[in-house]
Amino acid sequence: MLRLLNYIPIAHVSCDERYGDFDSTLAKRFSILALNFGAVKIYVLSARNWKFEIFKILRIDNVCAMPTQYDIDAKTGVFATSIANQTPLELDVQYEFLKESYNNYVSAKSSIESRISSHLTVYFFVMGFYAFLLGEILKLKYSFLFLIVAILYFAGILFLLSTGILIWSAIKVRGIVRAMFKDLRASPTLAKRTELAYTNWYAARGENFVLASLVKNLESALLFSVLIAVTLWFVAYIGGGENQDKIRAYILSEKAAISQWSHLDGIKVPVVASPLTVQAASSPSTTASNEKSAGLNMAPPKKVTGK
Repeated sequence: MLRLLNYIPIAHVSCDERYGDFDSTLAKRFSILALNFGAVKIYVLSARNWKFEIFKILRIDNVCAMPTQYDIDAKTGVFATSIANQTPLELDVQYEFLKESYNNYVSAKSSIESRISSHLTVYFFVMGFYAFLLGEILKLKYSFLFLIVAILYFAGILFLLSTGILIWSAIKVRGIVRAMFKDLRASPTLAKRTELAYTNWYAARGENFVLASLVKNLESALLFSVLIAVTLWFVAYIGGGENQDKIRAYILSEKAAISQWSHLDGIKVPVVASPLTVQAASSPSTTASNEKSAGLNMAPPKKVTGK
């Protein structure tokens, strides 16, 4: 049930550590309203760990920020200290592991970037579809139906805007922090090579975490925008154009029929004799013949006299 509430913006349940995703093992945030603006999520009237907040802003950088040069240098320095007393065999094992893991992260990043490119194509198509839907929605004549469709259209635009922001944020993720060959040339030792391999591994690992989180959120936002667009198209097709005129004519005819019968309520309508009844009343011989054929003898009984 709580996982289902994670997919709707009203009565929303999420986890800050997963950037709005749901995890049963983490602390939950209960919100009256949750708005997704790509790399920023806004929670209105929310509570987490019995702490109530009227307005909460959650940024993706607070959850899985891109590793900075300072962070990478600090982590690399700690790693270099930890391998200072290792044997050449241990260093070689460490290097091979870091190199293989780094190659896996590079392959995963390439796969994610391919998904982003395909999502970008779908995004532009959905944008054009929403432009088409706007023209269809403006043709609606019923105010109540127009209000519902307008609210859905606004929600779809918000999801579409979030998708665009997330795609742009994902495109900006680049491998800008990498080890330099000049560092290895200055100190061509096995320990230095392992240290530089760790630098590449740590940077690629952080980039993949950020990309995976961005892609997961943009896929969710894009899916909701497509579902809302399909719903809007169906409603606009059923309630617009010729169908709308037919529905309107049907409703007007039903109202006219109801109004006509309401005037007849309480009025005694005279019974009109059927043609057969009129014919029978005008022709006594016909009635007698009918009665005779039915076995009825309406003649008076004969008087019996004794001898």
